[in-house]
Amino acid sequence: MAYFAISPCGICRGAFTFNPERVPSMRMDQAGRPDPNGQKEPICSGCMALLNGKRKVLGLPPFEILPGAYEPQGEPTDIDFRDDDLEDESDEF
Repeated sequence: MAYFAISPCGICRGAFTFNPERVPSMRMDQAGRPDPNGQKEPICSGCMALLNGKRKVLGLPPFEILPGAYEPQGEPTDIDFRDDDLEDESDEF
């Protein structure tokens, strides 16, 4: 079983899927501006390519993109999906 996250990109606001443990992110304020004290927002591969292209022109090293950042991840190891741990709550719905 594979899993992934979906969220808007912190820069372009376009929805994309990613591996939440490997995707590049930036801290942003509520208005979407970079802020070292802001909330971490995932950045899509297209925006990362643009950022790294601009960094190259400026003579700066590219931001690292970890392998699998935009690929589904295997089953999480910290979540137990066994049926015997689930309680029957069908009458509560």
